[in-house]
Amino acid sequence: MLPSVAERLQQFVHANSATRDDRSLRTECGRFVRDLRLSPSEQGLLLVQLMRAYTNHCGWNPQAAKLWQMMEYLIRRPQLEFDRQSAQDCLTLLPHFVECCFPSETLAVLIAKSIARLGYWPGLTPALEDVYEMRRKSSRSQGAGRIAGLLLWNDPNKNIQAEECATTLIRVELETLSTAWRALFLNLTPWKNDPTTPWLRSARPLLAEVQPEEFSTRVERWAESFAERSPVKVSAPGAEVLKSLLWHFDLLPPNSGVRALSAFRRVEYQRSCSRLAEKVSFALARLPRQ
Repeated sequence: MLPSVAERLQQFVHANSATRDDRSLRTECGRFVRDLRLSPSEQGLLLVQLMRAYTNHCGWNPQAAKLWQMMEYLIRRPQLEFDRQSAQDCLTLLPHFVECCFPSETLAVLIAKSIARLGYWPGLTPALEDVYEMRRKSSRSQGAGRIAGLLLWNDPNKNIQAEECATTLIRVELETLSTAWRALFLNLTPWKNDPTTPWLRSARPLLAEVQPEEFSTRVERWAESFAERSPVKVSAPGAEVLKSLLWHFDLLPPNSGVRALSAFRRVEYQRSCSRLAEKVSFALARLPRQ
C-alpha cells in the first residue's frame, strides 16, 4: 500500500537533509511538494496542515525550516485554491504569523480569490476580523490586514454602521444588485496609487458584464448622495472601494461618466479621515476633467 500524503510529509520533515543552505533547502522542499502531484484544492489543504504543524512546533530547528520552506513554496504558486473550510482555517491560523516575515499578503490575495468563487458564509467573518486586526500589531501584516478589510467590506454577514463609513449605503444596495456587481467589487485593488495592468485586465470583463452605462449611472447616484451628506467619513476599506470605483473610469468610453466624476469632485471628507480620503482624491485627480 502506498503511504498517504500525511505519512510522506511526516517522513520528509523528520528525515535528515543533506542541504546546508536556504537555497538548496528551498529547492528540496519544492521538489517534494511537486512530487506529491496534488490538485490546487489539495495544495490548499496541505498548506493548512503545514501552518498548523508550524504553529504547534517549538523553536527553530531543521524540521521547522522544512515546514517554512514548504509553506512559502505553496503560497508562491498562483494556482493554489481553497474550499470553504481550508480558507477559514488558513485565516484562523494567519494571525500566528503576525510578527514573522511571512508572505501573508500574497496568501490573503489567494484566499480572496477563493472567496470570490465560493461566496461568503457566517463562520468566515470572525476569521477575517482577526486578520484585519493584524495591521495594528505589525507593519509586516499591513497588506494582509488591508485585504481582510476589503473582504469584510464585501461580507454581507459583517455589520458596518453608517457612522463608521459613508460607503455603507453602497453595501446596503449591493445586497440587491446582480452577481456581476458583487464580482466587480470583489476584484480587489492593489496597494497602489495607479491601476495596475493585471487589475485592469481582470476589471475589464467585469465592467462589461455590469455594462458601462449602468455603472456610470449608479456611481453617479452614489457620488451625489455623498456630496449631499458632505463632509462624510470613510474607513480605510471604504476609501479603497471608492478608489476602485474611480479606477474603473479608465475603462469607460471617452467622455462617458462626466456627471459621475463631477459629483465625486463635490464630495468633502471629515478631517478625522483626511489621510484616508487622500486615496480617493488622488484617484480622482488622475482622471482628466471633461
